[in-house]
Amino acid sequence: MGRLAKAVGVVCAVLATAVPASGQTPPRELSFGLSAVTYLFEPEDAVYTDPDEHLSGNFGFRLTKAFFGKRSVGWLIDTELYLGVADRFVLDVDLPNTIFGLQAFVGPVASVGRLQLYGTIGVNRTTVGESEIVEIPGPVVVTYVAGGGLSQAWADIMEARAREAGAGTDVIATVPRYEEVRAATMLGASYDFGGRAGGVRLSFDYIGVFMSPVRNNYRITLSLAG
Repeated sequence: MGRLAKAVGVVCAVLATAVPASGQTPPRELSFGLSAVTYLFEPEDAVYTDPDEHLSGNFGFRLTKAFFGKRSVGWLIDTELYLGVADRFVLDVDLPNTIFGLQAFVGPVASVGRLQLYGTIGVNRTTVGESEIVEIPGPVVVTYVAGGGLSQAWADIMEARAREAGAGTDVIATVPRYEEVRAATMLGASYDFGGRAGGVRLSFDYIGVFMSPVRNNYRITLSLAG
């Protein structure tokens, strides 16, 4: 949290020293593009069936709108929808499910020529649906492999349900649904290419989702801007 506070302070200091944009090319205010964005799952999230961290890679659609007026300092509204896949594997059965995310931010932005710097606050909502395994037809032996594969807890649960199946009972195992709505911050920079009327924007962002621990995520976006 201390590092985030310092980073926000640096961005705000840059914004405070920005000068009027009179006599310069007006900064571009609207952009829409495609993004690659991460979302960090911790073991306690129970999104995957193994006990490791997962920095998921997702594909997003991002829309930003800035309001500068006649100055080089303004306000930025940033929204994004992103999708990914949580690859799950239980009892030799693939159980992929969709990662669905929405996030929105608002905060100050400063234009320095073609470069824009911003520091914002907002909210992140990420969900992964419940995955359901097929019925287990008979006894199954589940082996726990340290450092990967099924966790010991999952192995115990699956073996118990397999024993029930061996007794003639249908068994359906699931990976629970994940849903979190949390406050977040975005710190980033973008650079515009092309002529005055419009062009291409390349953006790099850090996105911190305020959970315990903080989820450190990153995004790169290629947009059309004008």
